[in-house]
Amino acid sequence: MSPPEVADAGFYLFYYLGSNESEFLIYSSDYGDTAKKTILNKGTVSRVLDELLYK
Repeated sequence: MSPPEVADAGFYLFYYLGSNESEFLIYSSDYGDTAKKTILNKGTVSRVLDELLYK
């Protein structure tokens, strides 16, 4: 058994660096039964994290 603060909420998010121009977010909100992929321009995730962490 896991402690409550490490409980499985059923949402999974994976980051994958693709080519020199793209990166991918692969995610599932139903415990992995289905998955969706979002294609982003390279650097998008980094810019969003910078905004969230440093502003």
